Amino acid sequence: MTDIDQFSLNQYKKFCSYEGSEHIVSEFALKNILHLIKKFNVKKILEIGVGIGTISGSIIKFSEKENLNIEVFGTEANEFCLRKTPTNLGEHFDKLNLYEDLSEIQTSEFFDLIIVDGAENNLENVRSLINPNGNDFN
Repeated sequence: MTDIDQFSLNQYKKFCSYEGSEHIVSEFALKNILHLIKKFNVKKILEIGVGIGTISGSIIKFSEKENLNIEVFGTEANEFCLRKTPTNLGEHFDKLNLYEDLSEIQTSEFFDLIIVDGAENNLENVRSLINPNGNDFN
């Protein structure tokens, strides 16, 4: 088991214990996201649908553990999730740039990786936020 595999398993187990965890990302998906981040040297990430913070919180903690300089942005409109995320991320919450809606993010922001993990009213604009050097896997 690689370090990323073990880290992903630990994060998954931790977030499974939180209220609202019935809809969190799978351990498999979390592991693959972290592998992609490391492999492609991702520096700026947008997660649409932060939920209770599993992906964003794991990325922030992983970036600290691996001494990576990653900026994490996210959107979330659900009131329950907006209340739970600060508690679930703890000291890492202040490193998450959290918005209730995609339209609140400045149009000058470009992202290396965009993770769509929830509903968003402005998804038609998401392609305009990908870094010109980023990949479009559509």
